[in-house]
Amino acid sequence: IYKRLFQKWTRLDPLPYSQRILNIAHDFPITKESVIVVHNSMKLYTQIRKRAPQARVVIHMHNAFEPKLLEQNVKMIVPSLYLKKYYQSYLANADIEIVPNGIDLETYQSTFQPITRSELSISPEEKIIFYA
Repeated sequence: IYKRLFQKWTRLDPLPYSQRILNIAHDFPITKESVIVVHNSMKLYTQIRKRAPQARVVIHMHNAFEPKLLEQNVKMIVPSLYLKKYYQSYLANADIEIVPNGIDLETYQSTFQPITRSELSISPEEKIIFYA
């Protein structure tokens, strides 16, 4: 209802997304270890920092965007050394950690066995065109 009434029909947003996140965060027990992690949105990260400067906020970047909106001492998570170096070139004082994207290699092991022409009754002289 909120999105339909205020955002779609009126194009107004009386309660910005950043404030809704902070309101939800207050429903949980806040400890000194509590952290808000913002995924891949510098704009949202900046809005949360402005509304709650005391909050511990980390940005998790998955792409290389020029960090115009981020403070120099930002705390950041990236999935690769490439992104760490990219952001360090802009943000010399940033605390950037690499957390690789997880993948279960066992799940993606192939049991593929090549099929020979003879198994498909195709002679060595015949041309094969694959189309996908």
